[in-house]
Amino acid sequence: IMGNHDRDKERLSDFFDEVYDFYKVIEVGGKRVLLSHYPAKDPLTERYPERQELVREIYFSEGCELLLHGHVHWNREGVRCACHKLGVRCINVNTEWHRYAPVSEEKVLEKLNL
Repeated sequence: IMGNHDRDKERLSDFFDEVYDFYKVIEVGGKRVLLSHYPAKDPLTERYPERQELVREIYFSEGCELLLHGHVHWNREGVRCACHKLGVRCINVNTEWHRYAPVSEEKVLEKLNL
């Protein structure tokens, strides 16, 4: 999923099997999960409000039960995101929050209560 620093989709295709401009909805354990670079709400910055609003719209219109997003980096306040304040369940999969390792499918399933 392309983020705010990604410019060349064709170049990214050299490294990934699939590249999406903004989002992708997948099924995990029979539940709909939204993949997006952007959170539904970033509490520390007012940048990209239209993208965050679009994430919220997609989440609810597609009947998603979880959002996997990045974008919100490590910060001294320890704030990860504010998606939950808008009724959006999420996991911030930014590698800075996970010791630079991918988030496991087991953690996603756990968050989905499966």
